[in-house]
Amino acid sequence: MGRDPLMIWGARSDTLYGLVKLLGRASDAVGRDNAPTLYLYGAHDDIIPKSATVRAARGLSSGDVSAFYPKGHHLLTRDHQRAVVITDVLSFLKDPAKPLPSGVAAIPAR
Repeated sequence: MGRDPLMIWGARSDTLYGLVKLLGRASDAVGRDNAPTLYLYGAHDDIIPKSATVRAARGLSSGDVSAFYPKGHHLLTRDHQRAVVITDVLSFLKDPAKPLPSGVAAIPAR
C-alpha cells in the first residue's frame, strides 16, 4: 500500500504548527491592507476548510475581489483549469476594478 499523496510526509510538527498559526494570523488580517486583494478558492480544496475561507472572505474590503472556482482544488494555478485562473490573476493585476474574464462567482457567504 502506497503513501497518501495528499499527506505531507516527513514534516516536523513545529513546522506545521507554525504554518497553521501563520495562516490563522493571515486570515484575521484580511481587509486590513491598503492594496486591492484577489482572494481565490476552489470548491474541491481539501486543505483549507470552507468555513475558514468564508469567514476570511467576509472580511474583504469593498474594492477587493473574491472568486470561487466550482471545479478548483487547493493549487488553483496547477490544477486542470489553471489557464482560467492564471488569466483571472493577470487580468486583476492589470486592472483590479475590471470583472474577472472567467465570470466565476464570488466566494459564497456560507
